[in-house]
Amino acid sequence: TRTVIVNQAAAITNPSSVALSATPITYLQPLSSSVISASSALPVAGHFEWVDKSFTPSVSQSGTAYDVKFIPDNAADYKETTGLTCVITVNPATPSMAGITLTGTGITYGQTLADSMLTGDVVMNGHYEWVNPDTKPTVSDSGATPYDIIFKPDDSNYADVMMTVTVKVNKAVPVISSDILSGISASPLDYGQKLSESYLSGATPAAGKYVWKSGDEIPTVNGENNFTVTFIPSDLVNYE
Repeated sequence: TRTVIVNQAAAITNPSSVALSATPITYLQPLSSSVISASSALPVAGHFEWVDKSFTPSVSQSGTAYDVKFIPDNAADYKETTGLTCVITVNPATPSMAGITLTGTGITYGQTLADSMLTGDVVMNGHYEWVNPDTKPTVSDSGATPYDIIFKPDDSNYADVMMTVTVKVNKAVPVISSDILSGISASPLDYGQKLSESYLSGATPAAGKYVWKSGDEIPTVNGENNFTVTFIPSDLVNYE
């Protein structure tokens, strides 16, 4: 009789010929969270494992190939196969914004969202931005219309987060500049007519009209002829 030594066979004889793929993971997850599979059937039953399965790659390492080994189910007759590699995708993690209170400072009609400063807690270093900063809310939007904002983490391992916030919109006060004021004129009156019969004309700071404050007053021929004029905007919802 003779004794024959039977060595374990290689589970995979040509590791470089095996194409592997891995399920994506999210930043902070270890390699072990990703499942590895072969593109074609293998001659031996078993499973793949990451060699350094506790390693946690960053987003910048997405697309990197990491070492993999194949572990046969029949460990008595087949040995583990090393020398395998697999590329993995690492997606950014999404910061949890639960409990975050966010506000925008009040603005005046005519201003844009960019004029409202966003303030609130942050779960990590980063900043808030308006998605559409050029939007001009109306007074009817005040405290009612939600506007999209985005939290942009400084750390590229984390994804942007969308949120909404409302803004207080105050009525605007029409500003009559000195140039506008100097251009206001009134049609002449005959003695006995009321101020309201004199037509006021001139440029306006917004859509609207000028009216005499004391329209029933009857000016005298030689009296003081400077009278107070009031501007009434057409849009009384957005203007005072």
